[in-house]
Amino acid sequence: MGCGWFPCALLSCCLDTACRSIETRPHYVTRRFAEFSASIIVINEGWEDLQLDTSMMRMLSELEAFLANSAALFNRQKDRLVFFINNYDLILTIMQEKTSGPSKESQHFELVLNARIQSYVQEELAPYFGKLIMFVGETEPLLAEGKVQLDQARVEKLVRSFAQDWRRAIDDINADVLQSFTNFTAGTEILQAVLTGLIIYYQRFLAIMAKAPFNTLSCRHELINIHHVMVEVKKHRATF
Repeated sequence: MGCGWFPCALLSCCLDTACRSIETRPHYVTRRFAEFSASIIVINEGWEDLQLDTSMMRMLSELEAFLANSAALFNRQKDRLVFFINNYDLILTIMQEKTSGPSKESQHFELVLNARIQSYVQEELAPYFGKLIMFVGETEPLLAEGKVQLDQARVEKLVRSFAQDWRRAIDDINADVLQSFTNFTAGTEILQAVLTGLIIYYQRFLAIMAKAPFNTLSCRHELINIHHVMVEVKKHRATF
């Protein structure tokens, strides 16, 4: 059974200006690929057809190239990631619905989906907590090596900025995730991943602030208790 027609269909679609509209929702080509692939996987269960496996991998490569070309149309990295996540999630959803268990193809897409989600977490947090995240990343290894130098003005600004903006930032993140992902279940999991990432980074920041030379700064009394952040995060997890 051959499936060489599908790469040609993808190439034709790439040349079609109607397929080059900028939209982060799953592309209809992705749905066709997922449904066709799931059918082939079901038909091929219990067989070891190397030629078919080779054709499937070629088809998969063509789809990924198509998605990469389509994603390149977006100006923002976050929009590109949302596009990838929505499309990969649709593929996995269809494969899980129509096949009896994991396949090489579904396992591949699960890996790339998880990688895109991790990248999205960083992109979503960056506009609100990027300076804090950068400080944590820079300071932890310096503390471990005993080479840290205190920049009091920088630390005070981070502490006060977080105290002033963290609740609004969580609200904005919640709204952005709600609007970005077409699969409610996937959106819920991604929101949890983003908010969990925030908690982890803030815990690491607090750990730095508890060590010398930061533990003598007067701005430490302005730090938001991690318990308050966790309570707010739980509210959003419950109402998504």
